[in-house]
Amino acid sequence: MKQLFKLFIFIYFVYTINLFSQEHTIIVSEKKVKLEEINEKGYTEAAEGLKQIEGVHFTRRGKSSLDLNLRGLSRDNINILINGDKAYGACPNRMDPPSSLIVLDNLDSIEVIKGPYDVKNQGSMGGALYTKTKEIKDGLENSIKLQTGSYGENQISFRSAYGGSFIKLSVSGSYQGYKPYKDGKGNSITKVYPDLDHPYYLNPLPTNVTINGTMVDLNQFNYEYPNTLPFELITAPSSNRYKYQKRNILTEKKTAAIKTIFVLTPDQELEIEGYYFNTNNNLTPYLLMDMVWDEFKKGSIKYSINNLGENIKKMSFKIYGSEMLHDMTDELRCSSVTNTTNCTENQLSRSYGMRSWATSSLNGARIDVETSILEKTTFGIDTYLRKWNVETTMRMPFPMNITKTYPQEGMSMSSMGMMSMTMVNYRTQAAIPETSSNNIGFYIENENKITKTIKHKTGLRYDIHSVKANKDRRIVYNIYYPGFDPFLQFKYISTTEAYTIFDAEVYLPQKKLKREFGEGGGFTKWELNFTKDIIAKFGLGYGVRFPDPQELYFALLRMGTIQSPDYVGNPKLKPTRNRQGDIGLEIKSDSINLSIDTFYSSIDNYTIVRYTPDQHLGNIGRNDLIYHYIVMPSMGMMPSYNLYQYINAYLTNYSGLLLPNMMYPYGRFARTFKQVDAILYGGEVSLKYRISDQYLAKAGISYSRGINRTEYTNLPEIPPLKGILGIKWIYKQFFMELEGEFANVQNQIDINIGEKRTPGWGIGNLYVGYELENKENQSIKLLAGVKNIFNRFYYEHLSYLRDPYTTNIRIPEPGRNLFVQLTMNF
Repeated sequence: MKQLFKLFIFIYFVYTINLFSQEHTIIVSEKKVKLEEINEKGYTEAAEGLKQIEGVHFTRRGKSSLDLNLRGLSRDNINILINGDKAYGACPNRMDPPSSLIVLDNLDSIEVIKGPYDVKNQGSMGGALYTKTKEIKDGLENSIKLQTGSYGENQISFRSAYGGSFIKLSVSGSYQGYKPYKDGKGNSITKVYPDLDHPYYLNPLPTNVTINGTMVDLNQFNYEYPNTLPFELITAPSSNRYKYQKRNILTEKKTAAIKTIFVLTPDQELEIEGYYFNTNNNLTPYLLMDMVWDEFKKGSIKYSINNLGENIKKMSFKIYGSEMLHDMTDELRCSSVTNTTNCTENQLSRSYGMRSWATSSLNGARIDVETSILEKTTFGIDTYLRKWNVETTMRMPFPMNITKTYPQEGMSMSSMGMMSMTMVNYRTQAAIPETSSNNIGFYIENENKITKTIKHKTGLRYDIHSVKANKDRRIVYNIYYPGFDPFLQFKYISTTEAYTIFDAEVYLPQKKLKREFGEGGGFTKWELNFTKDIIAKFGLGYGVRFPDPQELYFALLRMGTIQSPDYVGNPKLKPTRNRQGDIGLEIKSDSINLSIDTFYSSIDNYTIVRYTPDQHLGNIGRNDLIYHYIVMPSMGMMPSYNLYQYINAYLTNYSGLLLPNMMYPYGRFARTFKQVDAILYGGEVSLKYRISDQYLAKAGISYSRGINRTEYTNLPEIPPLKGILGIKWIYKQFFMELEGEFANVQNQIDINIGEKRTPGWGIGNLYVGYELENKENQSIKLLAGVKNIFNRFYYEHLSYLRDPYTTNIRIPEPGRNLFVQLTMNF
């Protein structure tokens, strides 16, 4: 059936490109955003502003670091392109998602594609987001924006551009500073973890309290508020809580961009563009660490030729590159000190308890050709090389290096020196082991008008993809995926070679793990104009995305317990395939604009996170050498645990992977990636109604439902029914808008990953604006707004961490907050 589906797409494309008519543009399951609507509401994060589009949601990790979600799909299931170039962050926690790199002030448009209807770039299985920077007009133009708001937020941005006959130049930059916001209860976002302080007084203050059955002397604690204690103290303070003196630090973001266009001839242009983005002290309580420093650099060179021949309208050649450097630690948290209970400044040998240093780079090139053949046909080829490396340093127990001597038959483990004392020290691991991803793709896209009332658009794409790990972590993968490599399968001590190379941290440089893929996809879209004002839309798409390096090769050994599991990739993952159908209806008139969109997706190999025990349990046979060297000598001192669980603990310890004691007799435990078959369906309704010349009403609602067909449960991280209502009053240069946002309770959760029910909520927002001056190329606009007028305490369903670094801490949305904005164009 799946092969017939692909064949249908191909045959249908070949048939329809033989139809001729005039050129046009067709949009099905796509929406271009009016940036004025976002700017009027004072959004400083593009991902947050895009929630004005039905079906677009986000995951909040803090004030920023917002990650996009389209109809329940996120991360690598959707494609983020900054001015046409693919963008990736470096943090495996997505502390720096590509959507956080988008700055609104220098943009001309944002286009959101919902579903597998983009063939120009690899990876748009679930949708894509394209940003386009502002065009450089003839003459001189300047703009300045100033904004200040609640929680110490201040922003300034500028843009200057000049367009001449031979050269066009634009320069832009921005600065944003803010402190942690407060939720609807008045608590700072940095106080979401269990603590021993509270802004309410209890008199007299008790001298001790019982926590989890243990009496704790309260005189040892340093309080943020003197003589204070929570009314209900039922848990010990979390080691992930922020230090008192670090709870209100300033986060700063800086950007700079330059674009130069050389007009070589009337039909030839050379465009050079550069972009810089820097962040310091970005707090992310959603995660176990915070961003200390982050830097993104991007550059591109594009050469375009117009009217190259009779049928070739435009040909362009482009090379681009980007680099992300990312440093994150827990140095602002109590986990970075030796005494995490009272969080005193008794520092460890380093300023952090754990740290990840991540680097990512992307270099690509593409050729695109736009022709007038068969109305409008565009085709091209693109390629890129992505490199990604993450080193994680953690303070953790691990055994000393194992004995280098090959064991003699009959020797017990204790006699071989394996009962070495536990060492607690810093250990660095290649969490993402110097991976590189190569891709080359070919695409062709055609638009035509079959009749005066029927428009059609179709596209095909094929990609050849490979992912390689340049550091060998097979010893880690083999714990949870036995048989991944025959050399390692139950042979930790079976040969002299194996016995001498294994250490507490093992890399085997003689083998580089590599996966290779080749997949194609495509789509077809229709628009039927029943009348001038009524348009029906149909879409059918097949999209593919390949497993990313983290899903394949992630390898981070922690305690290996349920409370502190290992994080391990799955080197056996397959490409994810989405077969989707869309049906929509649009009704337009002078006063009404109604849009209804529905979708249904059948997804194969959808990647989710699951817990897994190690796979050595019960697999030790009498023919294995470890049976004689470990099992038999250990049976005499075996406790009342299951034999194989007991042996497995020794086995993993023997290869330098587990504590050298019997604290964890049940083997190791990890979070890893699993693939299931899934269904996604839902839709959106958007309505704009012009009541009169002065009043404009709007309403929108979106719904997504995700089903895990393999495990007969719900897909994780699916947003609930969500909507927006508003009415806008316009009088000359003045406007006022009252807006309401709401979300339904989300009960459709994945309990296998520990998802929680999220209650419904509703908030109100008020915006006002006045245009002081509006002459040719000159304008001054003053805006102000109050968000969450009634100071409602609420959570977005997506904004707590489920996978793969669960904290189970919910991140509340901001309480009542205000902003004032001044924009000048001259």
